[in-house]
Formats: sequence, C-alpha cells, structure tokens
Amino acid sequence: SATTSGMLLLPLLLSATLTTLISGRLISRTGRYKAFPIAGLALMSVGLLLLAGMDAQTSRTTASLFLVVFGLGFGMVSQVLTVAVQNAVAPRDIGVATGSANLFRALGGSLGVAVFGALLANHRDLVDALHTIFLTAAPIAAAALLVTLFLREVPLRQAA
Repeated sequence: SATTSGMLLLPLLLSATLTTLISGRLISRTGRYKAFPIAGLALMSVGLLLLAGMDAQTSRTTASLFLVVFGLGFGMVSQVLTVAVQNAVAPRDIGVATGSANLFRALGGSLGVAVFGALLANHRDLVDALHTIFLTAAPIAAAALLVTLFLREVPLRQAA
C-alpha cells in the first residue's frame, strides 16, 4: 500500500535528515565542508550497490538498513553542495549562484527520472528493474564522487 511504501522510506528520510543536521553543525563549527560530499557520495554508492543486491526475499529490516546507508550519504551531499556554491561566489552573486545550482539540480533530477523511468518501463519484473536501476545509479554516484574530489574548498566566510 502507499502507507506501507511511505513507511519503508522513513529510514532513508530520517537518516538523511540526521546527517544533514550533523554535517551542517560540523561545517559551522569547523568551516570545512569538502569531506562531507566525498564521504556522502561514497556512502551513496555503497548504498546503491546494497540496494541492487536485494531480491524478493530481502527482509524489510535489511532493506531499511540499506536505505539508511544511502540516506546517511544523501544527507551529507544535498545541502552541503549548496553551501559550497554560495561560499564560492561574491555575496552579491549568491542569489544567481543558488538559483543556477537549483536549476541544474532540477534538470539533473528530471533527466534522472526520465532515464530511470525508462529503465523501469522496459522491465516486466519490478525486482529486476530495481536491480538494473540501482546498478546504473551506483557508478553515477561514484563518478560524482570523483568530480567532487576536485572541488576546491574555499574557507567559509564569517558573519556578513
């Protein structure tokens, strides 16, 4: 049911929220942010590989643990990259930089939905389709990790 599906996503959402909170506080305290998207994308890649290994016999507990791994990584990536973009530009350009980053994030999300939706539509078996989708997404997350390794960390500005 929709309710059960939503409840199954709760571990992912809670773990992502937790690491977003923790990484945000640590960034505020240390002024350093580059390690978080690197660690996050590594966890996301591992989580996607774990999710790809699921089958019809995978327990809900195991699936929840795999979603936690992915969620822990996602929480360290999503908002931290916004901080990096905002920190890399002059204060007068923060609005344009944030808007541009959100535009490209939305375009990437739309492209991802289209590609993964096509993969899903071309399989009769849902388990097989999800296996293919997760196996396709894992190297994409790993590629993002490689790109993030080249991210130049600019010291955070102090209060405006």
